[in-house]
Amino acid sequence: MRTLDITTFKKAISKHKILSCLVHYGDNEVLRYFSNKKTENQLHTINSVTKSIVGLLVGIALEEKLIESIDMPIITYFPEYINLFDDSRKQEITLRHLLSMTDGMDWPEFGSWNYFAPMVYQSDIIAYILSRPMVHAPGKIMNYNSGSSHLIGAIIQKVSNQKIHDYAKRKLFLPLGILESHWHEKQGVSLASDGLKLKIDDMLKIGKLILNHGQKIVPENWIRTMTTPFLKTYASLGHYGYHIWIDEYRGTRYHYALGYGGQFLVIVPKHCLVIVLTSRLYKDSMFPLYLIKEHIFDQLNGSQVNI
Repeated sequence: MRTLDITTFKKAISKHKILSCLVHYGDNEVLRYFSNKKTENQLHTINSVTKSIVGLLVGIALEEKLIESIDMPIITYFPEYINLFDDSRKQEITLRHLLSMTDGMDWPEFGSWNYFAPMVYQSDIIAYILSRPMVHAPGKIMNYNSGSSHLIGAIIQKVSNQKIHDYAKRKLFLPLGILESHWHEKQGVSLASDGLKLKIDDMLKIGKLILNHGQKIVPENWIRTMTTPFLKTYASLGHYGYHIWIDEYRGTRYHYALGYGGQFLVIVPKHCLVIVLTSRLYKDSMFPLYLIKEHIFDQLNGSQVNI
């Protein structure tokens, strides 16, 4: 294993609005960075990193047979909204399509909505999502859709008979030693797209779980499935798996969860590397990843680097 010099990376992140960062390499934590003492123990708003944690919960629910199959049409879970499935293509949407964001619905979150889904302002969020018109057959095109995540959360709540936060506490957080968290909810449903708040050390536990094939908490085969590239998405983001991004940089393949404002959970299996980071970079959410590539990935791809 190459030695990793994080000096320049630490210096680079200290110049920007990065609140906290942990780097775990091999068996060692090689960086603990906090912009101030408060950020070490606070619950951080992780925004859409929440989505990847929801993806893990789907794997647990499948193992428990609360969810029969990810190929089950979602109309099965929403009989009270059956009148909104008026397009035959919408009746074909499955949980697999929600996980891969290939549902085919009109959802311009990365377009005219300017990276924000207005569903949170609706009187019935689920009805709003399901009422969106179809523009593609399911499974054909990936289009970023926070509504898909919210529907997954609602499905987990229905099949487990508890809030998704409570399910996460019992089945994922407590087994990992995550004792403190907060999950915003609206209309009685946890916001599965972006509502979770965690401490930075607990984000690292999630990353290490993915790195270590689920740690017998999440099925190993689900981790493999979830992190398999499904469709090429946006040029700057890479492929999408099942609620997690997958990309490659100069031969280094990595998985990552990304939240608005520069919240990151990055896993590089080949190098046993996990990086978690929270920030307030709302004008360029991707900026921390550029720093990671320049100061860490380039070392992994280059010659031996000595501390």
